[in-house]
Amino acid sequence: MEKIWIDANAILRFLLKDNEEFYAKAYEIMKKADSGELKLLVSPLTIAEVVWTLESFYKISKDQISDTLITFICSESVEAEERDTLILSLNSYRENNVDFIDAYIAAHAINSGNKKVFTFDKKHFSRLNVELF
Repeated sequence: MEKIWIDANAILRFLLKDNEEFYAKAYEIMKKADSGELKLLVSPLTIAEVVWTLESFYKISKDQISDTLITFICSESVEAEERDTLILSLNSYRENNVDFIDAYIAAHAINSGNKKVFTFDKKHFSRLNVELF
């Protein structure tokens, strides 16, 4: 099976259907992945960019973003780097009403076994399951 990296703009066009031409191309790739012809590779940075764009530009709720992206990265057609960290991050982002990047840093710290985080953003990190340093 061929594996290809997918960029944030392709994910966004597929989810938002806001550009007919790009949606059609993204749909074809997603269809090939769903049929097992392709495996889509996605990095945490790509997910971060999708979250930021959906929230800041399109004003989509954290609940909807989290649910949609967890479904996407857990799909059999997707191979997400740091899948467990991304799932923890997306859940924490929604449940604790924090920025995705803060949730990701906390989840990464937790999964690394070193929960100590030095930050000046004590407001957000105090909601996360880390030790503030």
